Amino acid sequence: VVEEPVVEEVVEEAPVEEEVVVEEPVVEEVVEEVVVEETAEEEVVEEKIPETYQVNLVAVGDNLIHTTIIKAGKQNDGSYNYDSLYANIQEELASADIKIINQETMLVSDAKNYTGYPTFGSPYAIGDAIRNAGFNVVTHATNHSYDKRETGIMDTTNYWKQYPEVLVTGVYQSQEDYDTITIGEFNHIKVALVVGN
Repeated sequence: VVEEPVVEEVVEEAPVEEEVVVEEPVVEEVVEEVVVEETAEEEVVEEKIPETYQVNLVAVGDNLIHTTIIKAGKQNDGSYNYDSLYANIQEELASADIKIINQETMLVSDAKNYTGYPTFGSPYAIGDAIRNAGFNVVTHATNHSYDKRETGIMDTTNYWKQYPEVLVTGVYQSQEDYDTITIGEFNHIKVALVVGN
């Protein structure tokens, strides 16, 4: 009797597949809340309308001071005052921006030079009265500008240099002064003052 070898049946068990659970990392979604503040003002494109300005002008002249007027302004104390000459026009002057007077005669500092026709020389008090009345532009380019020669021109220009708020044209102390155009600004408007004789 031959024994057949016993063949053990080896059953290999299939490997048990283990379920591998890989945990995915938890990614928290962080959402930053961005708050954009909307400005209440919307961009408005406005058409800018330029401002407009105007000036009112009053001009008087010729302010020709004869001997009788010189004498009429003499006061008891020996001084001179001519404010009364312009009292009746001060209201009209007050309403204007540019107040021009053509001062026909030169203003002189020395009483010896106070003269009327034909070679005029007027007291500084005429200039005082012109300022007091409110005139802010004085023109001196006249046929009497040279009546008192250089003295009259120097006295006149020296007088007005004390009062820069009054613009003066027509007489000059130097070529440089002559070459410089007088410009005033009235109510936001620049005005060139040019006179000729």
